[in-house]
Amino acid sequence: MLGDVDQNKNVSPQPVTPVNPEMAAVQANQPAPAATPAPAVKTAARPGAVPPKKIGKEKIEKSKSRFIMGCMGGFIFLFVVFIILMVLMISRSGASNPVMQAFGLDPGGVRNFLQGVVGFAFGILSLLFLILLIIGLFRFLGAQKSDKEKRSRNLRMMTVSSVMLVLMVGIWVVLANYISRIEIAAEKIIAEIVVEEPKDLNNLTAPVEIKFSAINVAKALEMGGIRISSMNWDLDGDGEYETPVTSPEVTHLYARKGTYTVGLQVKVAGEDTYREPYTQIISIPNAAFGAEPSTGTAPLAVEFDASVIISKSNVASLDWDFDGDGVYELEGPDNLRPRYTFSQIGVYKVHLRAIDKNDNVENYYRNIEVTVTDKPIVSAVIDVTPGLRGPIPLQLRFDASRSVGLKGKIIKYQWDFGDGSDLQSGKSTTHVFNKPDFYSVTLSVEDELGNKATSSVEIEAQAISSVPEAAISSTPAFSAGQPLTGTLPFKVEFDASGSQDADNDIVQYEWDFDGDGIVDQEGKKVSHTFETAGTYTVGLTVEDSEDQKSTASMQVLVQEPGVLAVITATPEEGTAPLTVKFDGSSSSVYQGNIVSYEWDFGDASPKTITGAIVSHKYTSVGSYTAKLKVLTNNNESASTSKIIYVREIPLKACFTPSRMSGLAPLTVAFDSKCSTGTVSGYSWQFGDGVESSSKNPTHTFEFPGSYTVVLEVADSKNNVSTYQEIIVAEGDVQ
Repeated sequence: MLGDVDQNKNVSPQPVTPVNPEMAAVQANQPAPAATPAPAVKTAARPGAVPPKKIGKEKIEKSKSRFIMGCMGGFIFLFVVFIILMVLMISRSGASNPVMQAFGLDPGGVRNFLQGVVGFAFGILSLLFLILLIIGLFRFLGAQKSDKEKRSRNLRMMTVSSVMLVLMVGIWVVLANYISRIEIAAEKIIAEIVVEEPKDLNNLTAPVEIKFSAINVAKALEMGGIRISSMNWDLDGDGEYETPVTSPEVTHLYARKGTYTVGLQVKVAGEDTYREPYTQIISIPNAAFGAEPSTGTAPLAVEFDASVIISKSNVASLDWDFDGDGVYELEGPDNLRPRYTFSQIGVYKVHLRAIDKNDNVENYYRNIEVTVTDKPIVSAVIDVTPGLRGPIPLQLRFDASRSVGLKGKIIKYQWDFGDGSDLQSGKSTTHVFNKPDFYSVTLSVEDELGNKATSSVEIEAQAISSVPEAAISSTPAFSAGQPLTGTLPFKVEFDASGSQDADNDIVQYEWDFDGDGIVDQEGKKVSHTFETAGTYTVGLTVEDSEDQKSTASMQVLVQEPGVLAVITATPEEGTAPLTVKFDGSSSSVYQGNIVSYEWDFGDASPKTITGAIVSHKYTSVGSYTAKLKVLTNNNESASTSKIIYVREIPLKACFTPSRMSGLAPLTVAFDSKCSTGTVSGYSWQFGDGVESSSKNPTHTFEFPGSYTVVLEVADSKNNVSTYQEIIVAEGDVQ
């Protein structure tokens, strides 16, 4: 026992007491109580006695530490084994693993779960060992150099913590990297352009709209940790990437057949240039011309459009066979958008033969289906020329060309004229009605299937009526056989009310004031001013409803005055605002000189005394009597006038769109200021069911397509004018 004590350098040679060295050191530094007996007496050992075996706290603490470390190591080992087994299970068997199938687990979800668990667990363990490393370091540095055992214990703690920290971080990095690279069979994505619509790319026929998607490219790059910042598309295969989009989906209309290499360029975050493009080859082996509608009830009017498949600049001839009989109903280069009406029920294979300027020939076909209608299977239609009534002998031409057989060709036409004459046949015929009466003319038609139809019209054959008698009266009045005399300017009111007709059906009065055979004015009562001296033959022609005419005439003598005022106006009529140049320089006087010209323009503007030539602007619609008064140096005067007609600007609709085309949704502002006339109302139809009555509306075309925008303007007299433009909303963005 003494030998044991001597080996401890921290205890001085005193009587042996069964206390641990630490307690002895503490007691040695404290003063002993005076009344306490000396410890040496109590602790004296019997000679030759063996001391009891010592069990210290250090040994117990070491056992606890080893147990805890063992448990932690075992837990970590089992955890790592569990993670490895789960990784192997999802990386090799994937969704087909029976365990996952039994529990309904998704391999992708399990992988994401493992990523989270590994990150959390190894993060906590790494933090724990880092804390233990720091604690061991501080304890090691705080221990006395003489306390080698304590320093050794803390050094071991630092070493184990460091090794475990490195091991945990290493396992963490390896597992996280491996798990992130696991590709589950159901999630493997190929970086390529995907055609979403149409699903079947075999035997495509232009025009066709194709929807492309870059989602797989984006997902594949994102799985590699790469994020796309921008995308450009080459949709027409010309090598130009002119379609930048923010959405991974884009739609393009291919109007003509051919092979197109669709390209996609992507720029990733952190890079300044676009990467090598992804490509997809689209083959459109067929093409079809447009037909609207392509099906409907008979008779069906169809508008065809070959512009979607053929360039007009290279066309030599476009030949159309509409009914499939091998005969081309239309031939020539100007048949890009023909219209044809299918009269009979059936399916027609319309054939278009396109010949280019190099004599290359391409043939296109499209079926048009004409279905049953509520209209009669056979209809009889009568056209009569020149009209349904007239004086005898009345010769008329009857035509049944517009008669239609919906199921079969009309092969029989029969005419009954209702006057007891023999029946006549043929698609068209001529007949003469010799007696005045009303006749019911009946047409009977029959098609090749035996279907029949009839139609009738009423004809009025009129008796020959008496010829009208024209008569003229005037103010001032004239005497029979004597000319009507007056001085310049000579205004005369003419009246044809005295003209007579036994049937009382005079329908037209025509006046010729200068005898040149040209009608100068129409109406029962008219007025005319003679502005040049001379003798005039005024003629009147009256006409009744049977086109029978009669004429009458009178003489007018116009003499020069002492002073003669003469006006010429250029122009005499036009639309507002109208600037008229008036010229009074032809005014004259027999003796003396004209010293002043007084102008009154008849529009409430002030009278002016100026020269012989003057201009004036009329700003309002109406008729204005411009007057000129000339004054001579002998104080003689003369006046004359000229009527100026200012009409409204013709009503004409017009508008200017801010854009003709663009990507949908497309907002377009429409400006109607180019419309002319006195517009009282605006009516807009934008081609998508939306209407507006604004003068200058703005409209948004939400969806791709071609829209016919129509503007209709009206004035206060309900006159209407329309104008239209086509706006194209391109479908590049979905």
